Amino acid sequence: MPYRIGLTGNIACGKSTVGRMLVARGAEYVDADLLVHALMEPGTAENEQIAARFGPDVRDASGRIDRRALGALVWRNPSELRALEAILHPGVRAEIRRRLAQS
Repeated sequence: MPYRIGLTGNIACGKSTVGRMLVARGAEYVDADLLVHALMEPGTAENEQIAARFGPDVRDASGRIDRRALGALVWRNPSELRALEAILHPGVRAEIRRRLAQS
């Protein structure tokens, strides 16, 4: 049975660097940040839910989520951050489970 390693930590603490090091040694790496970015793409249910919850100003003219504008709303307000996490985390968990099942 292969090992499964979860990397957790604060922003900019080296998770991605360690992930790349593991990939260089033949490991599979799932980056939750990249999964979140994919979930926020135009046309996704999460994109629509984010705009509905936080307002149209969190999207640019092409419908992409403006992560800086969204961040300005959520990083200073814990209840807003929890609302965003409630939108995004189910999709992230589902994709991680899917990938683990395939490995």
